[in-house]
Amino acid sequence: MIDSVIAYIAALFAATGFWIPAVVVLVAGLMRGFAGFGSAMLMAPVFAVLFGPTDMIATVVAIELAVSLQLYPAARRDCDWRIIGPMSVVACLAMPLGAWLLASVDKGLIVKTVSGIIVVFVLIMATG
Repeated sequence: MIDSVIAYIAALFAATGFWIPAVVVLVAGLMRGFAGFGSAMLMAPVFAVLFGPTDMIATVVAIELAVSLQLYPAARRDCDWRIIGPMSVVACLAMPLGAWLLASVDKGLIVKTVSGIIVVFVLIMATG
C-alpha cells in the first residue's frame, strides 16, 4: 500500500517537478490559515492543469482530508447538523455522477469548467 502511494506521488511529480506543486500547497495553506477556507479553490485549477483532472481530484481530496481531520472533533460539536446532515447526504448521492463525469468527459473541458466555476465563486465572494 505504502509503495503504491509513493509510486503515485513520484509519477505526479515526474512531469511537473516538486517545487511548483509545493509552492501552490504552501500558498493554499497560508490562505486556509488566514481565511479558514479556500485552499482547495486555489489548488484545484492549478493541479488540474499540472496533473490532469483525475489526479487533481485525488490530490486535493487527500490534502484536504489530512488537514481537516484535526478540525473534526471541535467542528462536530459546533456545527448545525440540521444543515450539514442533508447537505452531506446530497453530496454522497451526487458523488457517483461526479465520478462518472470525471471518467467520461473530455479532460480539457473539465479543467476549463472547474477553473471557471472557481472564478465565478471568487467574483461572487469578492462583490458580495
